[in-house]
Amino acid sequence: LYLAQNNSTLSVELQAELSDKGVVLLSLSDALMHYPEQVQAHFGKVYPAVSSKEIALNMAYWNGGYFLYVPANVHVELPICVLQSVAGEHTVGFQRSLVIAERGAQVTLIHDAYSDNEQASLVSDVLELWLNGNAQVNAVYMQNWDRQMHALHYSKAHLSRDSRYHVLNLGIGAAYHEVHTGANLEEAGADTHIQGLFVGNGQQHFRQQSLQNHIHANTTSDLLYHTVLKDEAYSFYHGMIYVDPKAQQTVSNQVSKSLLLSDSARSDAIPNLEILADDVQSGHGAAVGSLNPEQLFYLQSRGFDQSTAEGMLVEGFMEAVILRFPVEALHAVLRQHLAMRLLVKDGAE
Repeated sequence: LYLAQNNSTLSVELQAELSDKGVVLLSLSDALMHYPEQVQAHFGKVYPAVSSKEIALNMAYWNGGYFLYVPANVHVELPICVLQSVAGEHTVGFQRSLVIAERGAQVTLIHDAYSDNEQASLVSDVLELWLNGNAQVNAVYMQNWDRQMHALHYSKAHLSRDSRYHVLNLGIGAAYHEVHTGANLEEAGADTHIQGLFVGNGQQHFRQQSLQNHIHANTTSDLLYHTVLKDEAYSFYHGMIYVDPKAQQTVSNQVSKSLLLSDSARSDAIPNLEILADDVQSGHGAAVGSLNPEQLFYLQSRGFDQSTAEGMLVEGFMEAVILRFPVEALHAVLRQHLAMRLLVKDGAE
């Protein structure tokens, strides 16, 4: 079940069984023609143009992206994979996508982005998700852009009553990668889990920004970001948990951890809380450090060489995030995707 988009060229393959159930997967431009009511009712509502100048620019120039619609009470068993590729010199791409999960719908989405360019390129990718009552969306955003790419990725979900949104950002590519992830918890019972895994080397620059926006009472959110950096790679995390005055009895947490594998790598983090209600549970924290020398010594004392021992500790650091993702069948895929980057030698492209 996939949609492949190379620049603005699109190909779609969707099982007839799902089409018969009303599942729709096609380009957003085609959706505007064939499903105008659904698109116009939600397009630009989660990320309006006034959100930022980058969002406004994307809104004005979008020339690609997809539309995924899952009808009420339809459970899509197999993941739907969207493959986004960019080719050509000095390419500039503006992607705009929309996902709608009606009441009781369930779907797993894999958004896979890659490129192989020899010249600097820019991609701006905006994804809006709308989850109606008791819907469940599990999403993986896998970023493997080439080292000439400057990429901006925005994804935010509107969560209605008892809906569940679980997202994992996985970034290993690009010269500069800026990822914004958020959820508006609009009604009681809404629940979101935001996770991130980023592995950088060379002079890669990662910037992560998150928003856990508790607008209604009895909502929950949890965030866990892990970053591994070596060579002269840099990462900056800025997170916000906002709890509205009427959002009583909410539970939220936010943790960012960075593992530095060289003296030249650097990571900064600014976790934030803005709590305007008085009956809540909320916490946040950030940590930056290197491999634990005692753990490293223990593994070497058991016969592992230094390189193998370091690799085991790094894999364990990432595994803590992978195991939280609820689709167990995708765990092996995520490990393999990360292993490709960990096998790259220091300084290699």
